[in-house]
Amino acid sequence: MLLPMIVRERSKRLQLTPDPCHLPVYKALASRTRLRILKLLAEGDLNAGKIASRLGMSPAMATRHLDLLQQAGLISTRSLPCKGGIQRVCTLLPDILTLDLTLKPENPGRHRVISIPPGHYTDWEIRPPCGLATPQGILGRFDDPRVFEHPEHTKARILWFGSGYIQYRMHILTVKPEDLEAVEISMELGSEAPGVSSTWLSDIHFFLNGIPLGKWTCPGDFAAKRGRYSPAWWSGGLCQYGILKVLRVDRKGTFLEGTPLSEVTLSDLHPGTPFWHFRLEVPWQAEHVGGINILGRGFGNYDQDIRVDIFER
Repeated sequence: MLLPMIVRERSKRLQLTPDPCHLPVYKALASRTRLRILKLLAEGDLNAGKIASRLGMSPAMATRHLDLLQQAGLISTRSLPCKGGIQRVCTLLPDILTLDLTLKPENPGRHRVISIPPGHYTDWEIRPPCGLATPQGILGRFDDPRVFEHPEHTKARILWFGSGYIQYRMHILTVKPEDLEAVEISMELGSEAPGVSSTWLSDIHFFLNGIPLGKWTCPGDFAAKRGRYSPAWWSGGLCQYGILKVLRVDRKGTFLEGTPLSEVTLSDLHPGTPFWHFRLEVPWQAEHVGGINILGRGFGNYDQDIRVDIFER
């Protein structure tokens, strides 16, 4: 079966910094084999079987390398039918990586951090499959949307749903719009498949103050190995870890891992009120309605809740 041709109109650049949020990328690049895979994909899309064949390795070993590259956001994969069943087709995402080690200005301004546990939502409208859990156990029952009204929902450190939205209120504090330089939101995200699937695509849309910032297609619901921080009781048949995504809105636009996501700037968000609203949504009419897992402290591979970094002049 011929793979659909992808024409890159312009290079996709990923700006790396010394920030720990880019550690998954550095880990993925620290392998001669994975660098060879990236070089192959720079020439065009390939399925996993052909990658394994060209590099002289087993399909299982190739899958391990591809999973790391996918989790780092360096490649995307999609499932396509073929004569023998289903093939996993891989696409290179950024084809230019840059590293900026430039020191911050002597007067970098004020920097504050807000931590929002996944269960501290203020509005929601979701459809199953769904659920909430704390590091100590499941809240309520699986796949019952009413659990999102559970009196202890604020203790949840992981939540999931099949479609709909979840919204959080952020106390930015900054009153003068001209004082705000940038807002960064980092979170560990995965899709929500029936069971788990590393190739379960989901279109996750981001909103700030009701303004759409853009979308990211999550590649899968990951359970290839246990989450580094997940509790011992957490079943292997549930989402074990996600991909750490960093969303930034500043005076130039909106970026995801340094890659432009949209032209929405801070001035478009009507700053000037101390309370902002951040929404994650998987629309039921999206191309890939694959749900969402939001992982916080005590789950996944990153021991953090939803982190909001506020930079002021």
